[in-house]
Amino acid sequence: MANTLKFGNGQWATGNGTALAYNDENANFKPLPFDFTRASSGTTVNQSGLIETVGSGIPRIDFQGNTKGALLLEPSRTNEVTNSVDLLEYFNNTATVTDTANSTTSPNGNKTAYKYQGNGTFTSVRLFENRSFTENTDYCLSVFAKAGTNNFLQLGILGVSGGRTVYFDLSSVSASSEFGKIENYGNGWFRCSMIASVTSGDLAGNANIYITKSVSVTSFDSNLEAQNATMFLWGAQLEAGSYATSYIPTSGSAVTRVRDLSDTQNLSHVIGQTEGVIFYDAILVHKSTSTSEDLFELSIDDGSANNAFFINNYNNTLTVLLKSGGSTSFSNNSFNPTEGARYKLGFAYKQNDFALYINGNQIATDSSGTVPSMNQITFGNYYDNRVNFQSNVKVNDFKLYNTRLTNSELAALTQV
Repeated sequence: MANTLKFGNGQWATGNGTALAYNDENANFKPLPFDFTRASSGTTVNQSGLIETVGSGIPRIDFQGNTKGALLLEPSRTNEVTNSVDLLEYFNNTATVTDTANSTTSPNGNKTAYKYQGNGTFTSVRLFENRSFTENTDYCLSVFAKAGTNNFLQLGILGVSGGRTVYFDLSSVSASSEFGKIENYGNGWFRCSMIASVTSGDLAGNANIYITKSVSVTSFDSNLEAQNATMFLWGAQLEAGSYATSYIPTSGSAVTRVRDLSDTQNLSHVIGQTEGVIFYDAILVHKSTSTSEDLFELSIDDGSANNAFFINNYNNTLTVLLKSGGSTSFSNNSFNPTEGARYKLGFAYKQNDFALYINGNQIATDSSGTVPSMNQITFGNYYDNRVNFQSNVKVNDFKLYNTRLTNSELAALTQV
């Protein structure tokens, strides 16, 4: 079996505007560049486990929870919190809290995190007060937190239709509802995030962080005094969207991180034109849960939708589809992935002989259909790189074969 293209699997070579894959056909190891664009800087977690800023146009290899790293592809997002590190200006009443600058090492490795200590009265960070939210829009509020003498935190988007609060316990690494998420960033730091779906009606509300004394309460009330407890906070972020994306640092104004685009053309010599296998190993950062999100993880095509293979993250499932001459040769949408989980997908194709395997299991086969001619690859989007089709994924490994592997070989290749 000829493995004609390798991309990732711990072997990353990136530069300004490019990420390299390799062609080892006939034992000839040649660089194959994937074009890459992002018209802004962005952050990623480096091999040392620290958040670092990557310059405009440089692909981001993310090592969060992954020692081999993965190509991080995200949509455009804006952090609306104008000062993401020094949060003292946002406290509802600065007389109720004492802050100490540069108290401990932050998730980026610098000693820039602030320690906050309540004085026995109510302690809250009101990032926005009586701001106007946009109706029928999801918002995600997040912050990095590290326990001092206190383990408890509450995030809230309040005063609006669809608003809510979520409680976090840093000691048990838990969130109080499905609308919250807590992620371990090492060295005692956790990123806590919550989402709220603002509907029509009352749109003037608040986005708040509360340093609380417990998670036993069910709603905000006067019993949430921190009572001299301490906690470290860093990297606050409010973004329009139904999940948290990578941290966007701000200092004085809102900042937008532009979306990532990665694709390449003229690859007909490594894409099997009559038979082959497509192997795709990725982490689905965000799983589309409704028909309002139509997100493409991978597209291999001829520059049109008529001759194309794609993986589409849509309405709680993955759609895997192959079209030839505008007609469907293979289609399956039975796999329901877990958000944040890794999956390995192998798709074998040959005229009248198709098979789909995911995580070592046979998902579907088909014995009728033709193979299209394809010559370009796009990661994290559709063939024409549409803004609304941008997916949020981490690509661990990608391979092409120009022969159809056996089903048992597909099972072994995709074993988790």
